[in-house]
Amino acid sequence: MNSSTTSPLGVDFPQQLLDAFNEATKQACQILWEAIKQAMMEHWLLLLAGLAFLLVIAVIKYCLTGLWGMLASVVYNYLYFGTLFVVISIFGPEIFASDYCKIFLTILYMVCFTLVGIFVNTTGIRKGWNG
Repeated sequence: MNSSTTSPLGVDFPQQLLDAFNEATKQACQILWEAIKQAMMEHWLLLLAGLAFLLVIAVIKYCLTGLWGMLASVVYNYLYFGTLFVVISIFGPEIFASDYCKIFLTILYMVCFTLVGIFVNTTGIRKGWNG
């Protein structure tokens, strides 16, 4: 008769489960990135036209009303998501499955927010348009 109190799943079963979950997350990120990349390659002209349209609308709104919020928001989103695109292109989508992803995204948020603030102050956009 076996009097051992060990688990039938093994001592390192929780670690194996976590490793399997991390591997599945990496594969899911890879599949999602490939789908996004494929869609961007197929519709790159439409994507660029849409981004340019948003920028033009933001500039027109700033010029007509003097309200700079939309323009700063568009510039921030271009900077943030453009940086993410470059990082993903270099390191691969597996970076989002790492333990440090939230720290990286928080730092990127603060850096982009600061850079847009510097841009808005330096160019005088924050002062508004007085006609």
